[in-house]
Amino acid sequence: WHDRATLHFLNDFNEINKYVGLVKKSVNKNLVIATFSDEGPLKCSGIEIVQYTAEKMANLFNDCFEKIDSFKQNHTTPFNTKQNFIFCTFMKKSTP
Repeated sequence: WHDRATLHFLNDFNEINKYVGLVKKSVNKNLVIATFSDEGPLKCSGIEIVQYTAEKMANLFNDCFEKIDSFKQNHTTPFNTKQNFIFCTFMKKSTP
C-alpha cells in the first residue's frame, strides 16, 4: 500500500476511521504513507487538510502496524511553492 497525498484530505473522523479500517483489512505486509506534515500547508487546492506527525500516523495504525521509519521532505509544486510532507513506512505486526 502506497499513499501519497490521500490521507491528509480526509478531515472527518468517520472518513479517517474508514480509511484506517480499509488499510488494516487490505494490507498484509508493508505500508508507505506520505502526507502533509505539521510544517506543511493548512489547505491544498482550496481544501482544508489534516497535518500529521510521525507519532500521529503511528497512533492511527499502531494496533496492526509497527512504524519502521519516517522522514520529512519538502515538495516543490508546479507553482514553485514548498509543501512539507512526512513519509512513514510501516510493517504489519504478526498476529499470535
